[in-house]
Amino acid sequence: MTFTHLPIQDLPELNQIKIDGVRYYETPDGTFISITSLLKNYTPEGILAWRESVGHEVADRVMDNAKDRGDKVHKIIEACLSNQPENDLVGNYGTLAAGMFRLMIPALDKIDQIRGLEKAVYSKRLGIAGRIDCVAEYDGVLSIIDFKTASRKRDEINENYLIQATFYSIAWEERTGEKIDQIIILTVTEDGTLDVHKDDQSKYIERLEKMIAEHKNGYKLETMIPVKQMQQKIALNDEIISSLKEFFGTNLSDFLKVYRDFQPRQTFFENKDGELENILKRQDTIYQKIHELMQTSSLSFVNSKENDLSKLTEISRRQQKFISSIKEFFSSNSKFMAAYRKKSPELYAQMEILLDEQEVIFQKLKDFA
Repeated sequence: MTFTHLPIQDLPELNQIKIDGVRYYETPDGTFISITSLLKNYTPEGILAWRESVGHEVADRVMDNAKDRGDKVHKIIEACLSNQPENDLVGNYGTLAAGMFRLMIPALDKIDQIRGLEKAVYSKRLGIAGRIDCVAEYDGVLSIIDFKTASRKRDEINENYLIQATFYSIAWEERTGEKIDQIIILTVTEDGTLDVHKDDQSKYIERLEKMIAEHKNGYKLETMIPVKQMQQKIALNDEIISSLKEFFGTNLSDFLKVYRDFQPRQTFFENKDGELENILKRQDTIYQKIHELMQTSSLSFVNSKENDLSKLTEISRRQQKFISSIKEFFSSNSKFMAAYRKKSPELYAQMEILLDEQEVIFQKLKDFA
């Protein structure tokens, strides 16, 4: 395959930077958030549900593998469209990436009159920037072409892909004066399919502009869960926290000491183990401090009148940190109990370390009070 490249006017080089972990581009007209960072706020509900079901650690690992796969396929495609094909695809990129590229070849055959590959563009009007995979004619029609990889073919295309390509079409016309006629999403999958999705970008302009307006109005760049859903989540968390406060503030100290001292402590009393007694007194002090903190704390996260999503997101984060701290305490306490019940002086140092952990956890809880 040989591809024709057309000369275009020079586009300014854009410097990619990160601000608070979010990708931005420095442009001649200002610093603009990247389109991919903006769209992360609008992750489809199906993906969010999947992340919750498998756990964030597993989900992150799967996403990292998917990104690695996509990066490799993109590099092979870019080299091919640049008329610089590589010979040893399997050796350089692995069997999976090489095979997925071969699936893409029938679609690549329809590309010609290339205006740009991996071109950084921005829209001053929208205040967004990004990098286009390919601007070229597809079947003779000037198109924004985006290359995607997936594990399997989905029943519906991710709308974010179409919004992303829509932005590219707007930015390209704004920067070059050349009107884009269609957007194309080319997706190859691990299970051996090639999907060609052609669309009209005008269908997605309103949605894109709404997303940008929400971002400019101060919404956080982590999630865009609807306000009512976030309020419900916060209310549920607050019920959990209230129950934990009640337990810690009324029964916890007595419950934990009885659980701890049920059998072994009498033996140590008889043996007059002073070192252990000091350890247990220290643990009693920690129990008592947490007990008193929970009794006096007016901690409450719920504000029924709050409807600013950014503030609700921060409330939810604080709730999760509080609940995580409680989990840390119980985990550390369980380890302490296990060591204590072995009745071995060799474990005293470990027990002291666990009490150090519990002191740190107490300070975390105190910060919330």
